[in-house]
Amino acid sequence: MRSVIGFLLLVTSATTIAAAQESGLKSYTAEYKVSASGLDLGKLTVRLSISNGAYQYTKSTDASGLMKWISNDELNESSEGQLENGKPQPQNYHYLHTRRKGTKEESVSFSDEKVSGHYNQAPFTLKNQPELQDKASQDIVLMQEFRQGSQSIEINVVDKGRIKTQTYRFEGHETLHIGGKNYETNKLVVVRENSARITQFWLAPELQNIPVQF
Repeated sequence: MRSVIGFLLLVTSATTIAAAQESGLKSYTAEYKVSASGLDLGKLTVRLSISNGAYQYTKSTDASGLMKWISNDELNESSEGQLENGKPQPQNYHYLHTRRKGTKEESVSFSDEKVSGHYNQAPFTLKNQPELQDKASQDIVLMQEFRQGSQSIEINVVDKGRIKTQTYRFEGHETLHIGGKNYETNKLVVVRENSARITQFWLAPELQNIPVQF
């Protein structure tokens, strides 16, 4: 039976960096408690920095407790690029997952005509297409699209050397009580064909639609 991994927002903090005028996005830092089956696995820190129409988006985990003793997992992910009409245009992406039983790494570079990179040391080259995202920058698209009231969206994403279409569907509104405060949220689900795996997101409009739980 597969464990259910949960990410619950611990802290969000405002920043002094100004919002990009064309997107309405603001820089932020969010920290999440990571748990599975009631066990504390560590912390996930997510940062979005915006300056002069450019963005940098990073995620990093810090294992603790039993997880640190068993696997000592560390995961670092980053995407950087430009914001055009409020949507990210990624330029560089990097993913590194280190653990005792092996390392997974992926890097992607975007140009006008092509996308090139490595997945676990295997090189790949793909034809670029409009609004193509990496696995991190699609989070920014989610925050923007569902902020505007979308009911369902499809995002083409470079994943493991291939282009995959990720579909997200609006599932309604829910009130979550987190850190002594109630948040009105938009609940999303990742639509997967022929798969028992379910991923859900709860986005908080008052926090520029960043996830407060997933």
